[in-house]
Amino acid sequence: MYTKPPRLPSFSGKYHLPFPEGKYPIIGYHDIMTGTNQSDGVFIRLIYPAEEQSINLCERHSEWPNWYPHQNYKIGYSQVMPPRLSPVARFLQYAAGDYFIPILPNLKPSANKFPVIVFSHGIASNRTTYSNICNQLASNGFIVAGE
Repeated sequence: MYTKPPRLPSFSGKYHLPFPEGKYPIIGYHDIMTGTNQSDGVFIRLIYPAEEQSINLCERHSEWPNWYPHQNYKIGYSQVMPPRLSPVARFLQYAAGDYFIPILPNLKPSANKFPVIVFSHGIASNRTTYSNICNQLASNGFIVAGE
């Protein structure tokens, strides 16, 4: 008998990546497109410690971005995976659509100076795949530019 795999921890039925755990747990982000159009530009997510650290993330969960912003991301993953990993691709299509990233858009950045990390996800990935790593880095006092 097939049973659904366990999910990530939930908040009021909303599945999400782990909350940032560093000194700055409230993380803001801006999505930025460089270049003049989609063919010569790069889509970057800038993740940073927010100035206001007393925000209740759970109360603002409707603002959290999707971990996979569009169904086509999951389809793309399944197309680049080797056949031996097709069960993984099927799992991603099944499980990854309704997860959210507990960060908030367009918050005012902290006035503190932080080091910058440029994070490249590598081939066959996208800007949200390593969100948990980038969020943890930002919560520990880094500004992360993830492409």
